[in-house]
Amino acid sequence: MNLPRYVVLHHTGWEEDHYDLLLELTPDGPLESWRVSDWPPTAGSAYRLNAPHRRLYLDYEGEISGNRGHVRRVATGTYRELRENQQRIIVLTDRKLSIMLPVPAQG
Repeated sequence: MNLPRYVVLHHTGWEEDHYDLLLELTPDGPLESWRVSDWPPTAGSAYRLNAPHRRLYLDYEGEISGNRGHVRRVATGTYRELRENQQRIIVLTDRKLSIMLPVPAQG
């Protein structure tokens, strides 16, 4: 089985500049989306769960409809997800970077 993909998009021109970390959860479903204050993340980085994003953002760069700014890809690759002591750890396999994310509430 192939590892799921991720992309990090630098989002400018909409509210304050930030980064969107998008995670592929299934081969054909929407992407889980996290707003990240800076990239690469540091110990003080803030993460906020966003609404799911369309899969096209795995490969998209450019203007966002509705005058919501512009996105530019800054990182892409595959990831692994680990669970440890009720914590969710995302490991970006090609960057050897681990990110601790809250477990999203199931709705």
